[in-house]
This record gives sequence, C-alpha cells and structure tokens, in this order.
Amino acid sequence: MGLRNASIGIFNQLRSVLYGLPEVDYRRSLEILSGSSVGQHVRHILEFYQCLEEGYDSAEVNYDARKRNLQMEQSPGYSIQKLEEFEFFIKSADSQKSLVLFYSYDEIEVQEVQSIISSLDRELLYNLEHAIHHMAIIKIGIKSIHPDFMFPENFGVASSTVRHQQHVHSKLSAS
Repeated sequence: MGLRNASIGIFNQLRSVLYGLPEVDYRRSLEILSGSSVGQHVRHILEFYQCLEEGYDSAEVNYDARKRNLQMEQSPGYSIQKLEEFEFFIKSADSQKSLVLFYSYDEIEVQEVQSIISSLDRELLYNLEHAIHHMAIIKIGIKSIHPDFMFPENFGVASSTVRHQQHVHSKLSAS
C-alpha cells in the first residue's frame, strides 16, 4: 500500500472515531492523558498535516511553526472537515516534490534553525507514523471513559506491528 492510501486509511480510521465520540468527551481533560484531551491529540495530528500543506507551495516545511488552532481541539466536526481537506491535498500533491524541512531543538528560545532536504513522500511517512502514535494515545484516553468503544481494526497500531502480530499468530496456529 502506498503512502497516499495509507494516509487516507488513517484519516478514515480517525474520522470513524470522531463520528462516534460525543463532543463533550472529545473536549474532556483526561487524567490518564496527563490532563490533555482527545481533541488536543487530534489537533496535534492535524497541525502537522496543516504545516505540510501550507509549506508545500513554497517547498519549506516547519512543524515548529504550528498555529495551534483551538477549534480543532474543541470541535470534532471541524476536525473531520480538516481531515477531508488534507485528504484532497494528499491526493493531488506531487509526491516526489523536494522540500526543505526546518527545525530547531532549542528549548527556551529559537536561536538556531537547522534545515534538511526532504520530499513530500518522506514527510507523508513522518506524518503517518506521528498520527499512528497519537492515535494510540487517543485510544487509551477513550478506553478510559468508554471501555466498550468500538475502534476500527488496528487503530493506533503501526503496520509493522500488525505484520509482526500476524506472523506470530500464523506461527502459533501452525504449531
């Protein structure tokens, strides 16, 4: 499966969860998530895709320049709309386009911005893995308040882990 299809698959999984989660629970501060909400984790995922989309035309991407749009963490409907916009972007963008990724690891004040050469495909891969990681956290949060919540299969699980689990399961079944 290519990066575009994998990204769209992740968007579909996330949309499915957002449709099924009451808005009050989307916004709720959860102790198990150190006081953050499901909505804050969704916002965080979406902001990375937003940075990629906004930097696409100039070929300059900087994830540190996130806007932290509070509407994304407050409104699952708005977040679903953003997922649809990002899906359109991913489908139409040139996956081989060269990009420059800017970053800084200064913790107090940005004193030195570094850059590396990247591509849309590389950044899609990064965003995909980043999204899966946060989806795993989202799953923990939702399960803490709705233990019977139905998630899409493999929600928040990396494809390499799915393959490993299938391999282990098939070996056990053959024994």
